Amino acid sequence: MYNFSAPSAPFSYHNYNLEKILSSGIKPDYAVLEFYPDSMTDFCNRYPLRYSYDLSYFLRYANWFSTNDWDTFLRSRVFRTTVFPPRFKEAMGKNQRS
Repeated sequence: MYNFSAPSAPFSYHNYNLEKILSSGIKPDYAVLEFYPDSMTDFCNRYPLRYSYDLSYFLRYANWFSTNDWDTFLRSRVFRTTVFPPRFKEAMGKNQRS
């Protein structure tokens, strides 16, 4: 049994995980897909675009993604601060306490 639950995840994220499972040779008897209305919003793609999809998956389904999705995906690959934004305010606060 595997649980790849991702509340409010887009359909592409579920497809991505299913493809990974099937390509590894695992043949599930059944799959349960959890669905929320939020899964159909543009905002739900932000996390998987930055942290999950690999380039080959993204290019294979390029026509599924909007121009904004392309921008988010490419920026996260080129500029790591897009994925892990610096927290200058926190760093300065810790520095002053030391």
